[in-house]
Amino acid sequence: MTTHNHLRVTSDLTWTPNHDWDAESTRVSGELSTGETVDLANQFDAATPDADRRAGMHEWLHGRVLEVHAAADGAALLLVPGQHMDAGVIREALVRLQYGAVAKVA
Repeated sequence: MTTHNHLRVTSDLTWTPNHDWDAESTRVSGELSTGETVDLANQFDAATPDADRRAGMHEWLHGRVLEVHAAADGAALLLVPGQHMDAGVIREALVRLQYGAVAKVA
């Protein structure tokens, strides 16, 4: 498993994972330096409905990230494309979130 103490998103924003993860992970939970909890799931996350997966890919291709509120604690869940979870796609999703390039599903 990959262990990151934190991932620098921008010069003033970091994201710290709540657990170990690697490229085969389909869901990663973490917290932004602002205190907001943000989780990420890729296309192969079994708990993500097919319609949300398709919508997530559509939004990503149009420069946005799809945010759904699937967590019981109300944490934002961002859907990212691809089979492998890596720091680059996590960073890109969080940058899109920070700058408002987000489509939301209730």
